[in-house]
Amino acid sequence: MTLKRFSLRPTGLLSIGQMEHRLADLAARGWLLCGANWLFDVFERARPARMRYRLEPSQEEKPGDPPPYEKQRLCREAGWAYIATADKLHVYASPAQADAPELHTDPAELAAAMTGYRNYYTTQAGAAGIMSALNTFFLFSHWTRQGAWSLGLAAFFLLLDLWMLCRLIFLIRSLWRLQRDLAEGRPIDHQQPYKRTLWGAWSAALALLGAGLLLFF
Repeated sequence: MTLKRFSLRPTGLLSIGQMEHRLADLAARGWLLCGANWLFDVFERARPARMRYRLEPSQEEKPGDPPPYEKQRLCREAGWAYIATADKLHVYASPAQADAPELHTDPAELAAAMTGYRNYYTTQAGAAGIMSALNTFFLFSHWTRQGAWSLGLAAFFLLLDLWMLCRLIFLIRSLWRLQRDLAEGRPIDHQQPYKRTLWGAWSAALALLGAGLLLFF
């Protein structure tokens, strides 16, 4: 039986280039991506391998929908195997020794494909902003002062919404910068360092979680 592990996907914490680098590092340590859902990446234990990964914005209507079969076939013929769709990103992989050509050779074309992906998360950021405003209202409302709504619970949900909002703002900002670079002819850096960024983001998340839990005591 193949050993598998689930890992929270760092969408909104890392850029696309950083996520590709992370997947390649995990493959080099013997964890190959084999699936994904809206929140988690799924890895299976295998021999360490030198792999290249490419994340492509989905043009499908629903999150999680795979690319059309014809697109998968063309990518496979070019040396890229479709692995999974992580929310709104299609994931393709290729052994490094295969030296497969890039999926996108025109940065401007890829920049245009990023628009729908960025708009998808802009909508989510708007929803997170509305929820933050509502929880701020509840935090200072007379219902909370009268004890009908828990002060600690309201503050906890506000912190959670603010974390989600900050994560989405970072993601939208990184996508906007990536689109700008692509439109100017600069390709994605697929080996962008990620470890310091990831550790900083998770440290901030744990600090917010700790602050939220302290509100209950």
